[in-house]
Order: sequence, then structure tokens, then C-alpha cells
Amino acid sequence: MSSYTLLLLLAFHAKISVDSVMIVTRGTPEVFVNSISLELIWEECLANCTGNDLCVAVHTIGDGNCQIFQFEDLQTVKRSNDIESKFAYKIKNENVSTCPADDTVGEMNSIIGINGTSAREVYIEYTISFDQTSQSWNFQSTRPLLCPHAGYKLFKRALGPWYVCMFDVCLKRLHVVCFQLGTNSYCGNYTATSDICTTMPSRFLSGIDTPEEFQFLKEKADSRNWFNSSYPLYAVWISGVRKPECVGNASCQGLSAFSFADPFLSANPTGFLFNTGKPDGTGKDCLAFRVNSDRTYGIDNIPCGQSRTSDNSTCINGQICGLPPS
Repeated sequence: MSSYTLLLLLAFHAKISVDSVMIVTRGTPEVFVNSISLELIWEECLANCTGNDLCVAVHTIGDGNCQIFQFEDLQTVKRSNDIESKFAYKIKNENVSTCPADDTVGEMNSIIGINGTSAREVYIEYTISFDQTSQSWNFQSTRPLLCPHAGYKLFKRALGPWYVCMFDVCLKRLHVVCFQLGTNSYCGNYTATSDICTTMPSRFLSGIDTPEEFQFLKEKADSRNWFNSSYPLYAVWISGVRKPECVGNASCQGLSAFSFADPFLSANPTGFLFNTGKPDGTGKDCLAFRVNSDRTYGIDNIPCGQSRTSDNSTCINGQICGLPPS
């Protein structure tokens, strides 16, 4: 077994998550624009990188000199025969029980991390490859895309990055958009609250693309005590207006009866998890995420001009906005 393979086996003790590992070998950074130097022994150097979302590689010559590289800063690392010139890079590997065949494994993937300065979430696409001719690892990455401010959680959508925020905590879809559930001090109808979203350029009323996004809304509603039986009932508007040709037309059924302002919503979104028996009727109605009287929750169709539900039990006091990162 080669020394490279031995090092690779050791690397699997430095997992980042269930699907990421550090590939440990020998190399010398050749082309880079920036790095972070820390006084750490090699094991601490590896651990620092595994705990840093934006770290792609580390290098050291002798213990106590840890050089950390983030995705956008490193371009080329040359293979080295110097046993003291330790180098490790991060890849995703769903089958963590199996060690990669050698240290030339590469990948094309993306990461979601947190900018250390602004605490904003970051999205980066990257490619790692090994050139046999030059005996070098090559690192390429896109310009980091940032959410407008801190506190955002990211999910991926098929159409590109999209951040979605609820109570100023956001998720990201790939086309990345920031999704914000804003709450107001008053109950408002669909037009009034959706207009709040469009006061910012490139911001729209957001739909719910996946069950993960729906679950996120549930968790944020729970964080606001909306499921507490002593609290009033609340709902928030989401993207979805019954199509004009479907008003009064019983042949229009389900989600296909609605049009959406969300430009990055999938053709067949799976995140609109409706209350039992919903959507119903054929009136001029819009979609909302609501907490029900029994403290269950789901998507409902509510007349667009109303600021409360028809039974007057629930105040619609917010909206879910989305916008792309920059």
C-alpha cells in the first residue's frame, strides 16, 4: 500500500458531515490569491478545515504552520515528494465507508457556507480536478453569492439559487433565492401584503417549492409560538392566485388552477402541502400558509380580498418574500 493510500485512510477520521471527507496527501500550493495562516499542528489544521464550510484545502510544512485556503482563493497545488509538505482537500462522498481509490479524485459540486465577516450565508459552485501531465490539483469556483443579511438557511431548487426567509431566517434554493416571512402589526389582504415584497428590486412573493421548505415554515411558525393554544391564529400569504379562467370553473383542479409570481418555482412543485380538502371552490382566491384551530397547519385557499379567514378566526398578518442573492 502506498504512502498516499495510507494517508487517505487516515483522512476519513476528519469527516465534515455524513457525505464529506478530507483527502490527505503531499503537495505544494502554486497559484492562490489568499490564505489564512494559523499556528496549529496538522491534526488541528485538518479539524479547522472540517469545521469551516468555506475551507477547501489546507497545507503545512512541519507542525505548527497551518495554511488554510477557501474555495475562491486557491487555484493550483503541485504534487510534492517532500514528506513534510502535507496537503489535504475537501470533497463530498456519500459512501463514506469506502475510501477513494487514490488522491487524484475530483468532483464538480456546490457548497453552502457562512461568510466569517458578515455572517451571511454563501453559495459557491466549484470543480476539483487532477492533471496527470502537470501532476497538479486544479481548483475552480464561481464568485460567491451572498444573502442580503445574516440569519439565512439555504435549500436548493432545480431552477437555480433562491433564498427564502421567514421571520428573517432564510432558506436557499438552487437558483438561489432568499425567502423571508415578514410579519406585520395588522391583518392584510393579498394585494397589500404582496406589495410589501415588491418594494425591494428583484423581490417577489415566494411559493413553497419542496416539502423541506414547507417544514422550514412550520419550524419558524413554531418558533413564534403559533402552535401555542393560548395564542391567536395566524396565517401568511404565499405566491398563488387562482387563474382568471379558473374563477367559476369547476374543471380547474388542484395546484394547476393557480398562477405564481415566484419566478424560480419548479414546474411541478411538491411543497404546497394543503389542508385536508383544499384547495376547494372556484372563487377569486389566493394561497396562504396557516395554522388551524386545532393547531395543525397547511396551505389553504382564501379569498384574496380578505385580511382574515372567512370564519374570522385567523389574522393573515404576513407574507413570504423571495429574492436572488448577489
